[in-house]
Parts: sequence; structure tokens; C-alpha cells
Amino acid sequence: MENKQYGKPKGTYVTIDIKKLKIATEEEIEEASNVLSEELKSLVDLHIDTEADVLVVGLGNEYITPDSLGPKVIANIEVTRHVIKYLPEYVEEGTRPISAISPGVLGTTGIETLEILEGIVNNVKPKLLIVIDALASRSIERISSTIQLSDTGIVPGAGVRKHKKRIKYRNIRSASNSTWNSNSCRECSFSQ
Repeated sequence: MENKQYGKPKGTYVTIDIKKLKIATEEEIEEASNVLSEELKSLVDLHIDTEADVLVVGLGNEYITPDSLGPKVIANIEVTRHVIKYLPEYVEEGTRPISAISPGVLGTTGIETLEILEGIVNNVKPKLLIVIDALASRSIERISSTIQLSDTGIVPGAGVRKHKKRIKYRNIRSASNSTWNSNSCRECSFSQ
């Protein structure tokens, strides 16, 4: 369902505006990081319990700087799913199973991102997708200073008019013939 006033799907939207991030002090960057962490945790907690599996997806082309946010974030995610599964004695109780993927881009893989994620979701069965992508902006002031969070999914390439199918759990689920039943799987998108 779409919100007619804004032309966007109904859901929760959070915009964090960090002016002059490029010249921010370490303390200001730490404060912005804390705000982002709190907002993301609040959004995640709306949809799943604290021990549910999460798949973090980094969209973009790691070789093109303006499009490399997703893959760069994935390179810094502390994945835990495999450790919990194979070496549980080394994991603190209550650690959330996190897995991460940077599926690349159609021009490199020849496969649409949604098709890649469909296969992963149907095998890994996360309860939540966190999808990270660079945010295109009409305003130069927003570049490298605006972070948007939402629970409505994300459309890869929309900022550069390459409208593809929205990445959200319902689209991945409906594109598949899988019988996996997880009505509680949700999606959050994160763009900068």
C-alpha cells in the first residue's frame, strides 16, 4: 500500500541528517554512530525477537566509489551465524545469528539481485533482511550526510532511474515456489 502524500509505501521511515560529516570530529562521528545504532535497533526490535536470524545485504558495485557503500559495510559486519552453528562454545549466550552477503551487480554477475537473494533467503531462512545501499540525492548537501532507515524495502537503482523490483521479503517470497513458512520475516533498508 502506498502513502499518496509522499508516493512511498506505508511504513516506518527514519532520516538521520549529519551535516558536515566530512569535517566532523571523532566525538561527532561517535555520536552519529550511536544515534544510528539506537534507531536501527528500535526498527529491528519492532519486527523480530532478539535471537532471530538476520541477513545483512550490501547492494552496490565495490569498484565504483559512489556505489560502494553496501559492499564496504558488509566487509565490516561481524557475522556470527557460522560460529553459532559450528562452534557454539565460543559464543556468548544471546548472540544473534548474523549472516551477510554482497551480491554484486547485474553487469558483473548477470543475475538480478532479487534472484540471488531469493536463493539465499530460501536456504538461510532469516527472520529479517537489512539491505544497505548508497542513496542518490538531488541535493549536494545530503551527499555523505544523510542516512535513511525504513521497513518498507528498497528499490536498487531507483536513484539513477534504473527502477527494478523492490527488495522486500514479500517479493522474494512471492518470486519463489518455496514452501518455507515464515510470516514473521521482515525487511529494513538502510541507505546513505
